[in-house]
Amino acid sequence: NQALLPALGMPRAAQQRISLFRALQAHDLPTLETHFKALFAGLPHDWYRNNPIAQYEGHYASVFYSHLAALGLAITVEDAGNTGRVDMTVDFNGHIYLFEFKVVEQVPEGRALQQLQDKGYADK
Repeated sequence: NQALLPALGMPRAAQQRISLFRALQAHDLPTLETHFKALFAGLPHDWYRNNPIAQYEGHYASVFYSHLAALGLAITVEDAGNTGRVDMTVDFNGHIYLFEFKVVEQVPEGRALQQLQDKGYADK
């Protein structure tokens, strides 16, 4: 990617990837939040118009996964424990990041964090 993207005239993509990697290295959660909000905000509306894909958490999880997987991170999806499965676990630079995806229109805000806590996913 470091050689190919700039050669194709896409240095911005490479810069975004490096920025994401550095935010993860620094465990800079506000920058990570900003990065992922911008990622999803950049998805074209036409992809959702007359299409029910936005109703499925798997769509959001897949976009999120592919973005992190492009960095070559250690990612486990549907990471099973004795109380259930967390949607995604990322093990990087001494930190374990747990992700639980919810479509807010279908599940009230805050339910993902509550599920992470209730199920004790971090215990593993």
